[in-house]
Amino acid sequence: MRNIDQNALLHCWCREIAEFLKAGGIENVSETTVKELLKATLGNTVEILGTRVPMPTSKYKKTEHELIPSELKRDFISFDQFLTKIQAWAATDINLILESPNE
Repeated sequence: MRNIDQNALLHCWCREIAEFLKAGGIENVSETTVKELLKATLGNTVEILGTRVPMPTSKYKKTEHELIPSELKRDFISFDQFLTKIQAWAATDINLILESPNE
């Protein structure tokens, strides 16, 4: 499962993205809204009654190596991969560079 540092980084980035969007004139955006949008568009989803639903981030595996074959078959990603996708999306789609603790 994801760890505390990964979860803290996700929330930090969601706050940073929300503040960036607000400064750019987008109203009614919050850390929670950003997190839900990121989970729905970049994260793991499962189909329930014909609708794609974001998987809770607490269910993500920490790293790619922890994913089991059935998860890989469903194209699930690890929390590390989710964070990488968020960082790439922010840089390319909204021109925001998100720093990670390792940089």
